[in-house]
Amino acid sequence: INEARTAYSALSEDQKALVSNLDKLTKAETDLQARKEDTAAAQAVIDKIHAIDADNPTKETVTAAREAYDALTDTQKNLVGAEVYKKLTDAEAKLAIKFGDINGDDKIDASDALQALQHSVELIKLEGDKFTAADVNDDGKVDASDALMILQCSVELIKAEDFPAAKK
Repeated sequence: INEARTAYSALSEDQKALVSNLDKLTKAETDLQARKEDTAAAQAVIDKIHAIDADNPTKETVTAAREAYDALTDTQKNLVGAEVYKKLTDAEAKLAIKFGDINGDDKIDASDALQALQHSVELIKLEGDKFTAADVNDDGKVDASDALMILQCSVELIKAEDFPAAKK
């Protein structure tokens, strides 16, 4: 495109008058500029998503990335790509976990504490989001101390937002 524009610009006015398809060059230039702008917008969002710590996403980084992604056009969203977008949705899911609510019934009670305790003595195995929800003290394991904190929360001695895992 640049070579074609340079060649056209080098023509005399009489030669330029003979060019019948200048509109194709102009359209190609417009399309190229739009592609550059789309790529730049998508790259800015990709950078925001890559700034999310997958192990410890923060609400601020995830919210900023989501808002930036949602502001993109469909063309720009396609440039972000599915794999990068999955990193954003995975971080959102991780933040959506209600710490202490292991069984997912939307309340923190003795049954949640029991599941944490059962996991700690290997009667059951918590995995994925259930494990994450149970690790309320954020030490990478689920043990009796997590069960105790969940039980304390169930009787309102502590608040769920005070769990170390919830403060990240």
